[in-house]
Amino acid sequence: MDTKRKSIVSTEMKKNDLATEIMERMVELEFDVEDAETFPAFLEQKIKKNNERFEKEKPFAIYSGYR
Repeated sequence: MDTKRKSIVSTEMKKNDLATEIMERMVELEFDVEDAETFPAFLEQKIKKNNERFEKEKPFAIYSGYR
């Protein structure tokens, strides 16, 4: 198996494990079906906000061939 394929399989396995953990935690927190169905959009917004925060904290730079 080549390295690239192994990496994809490994990533998919990690995602599957995380999804299982999240769903188990939803049960513990007594989510109902609506809560569970709306969670992906909520998580997407949290990730987007986090990424924007990191983008804004990056130092200002000008490319060397800017002119």
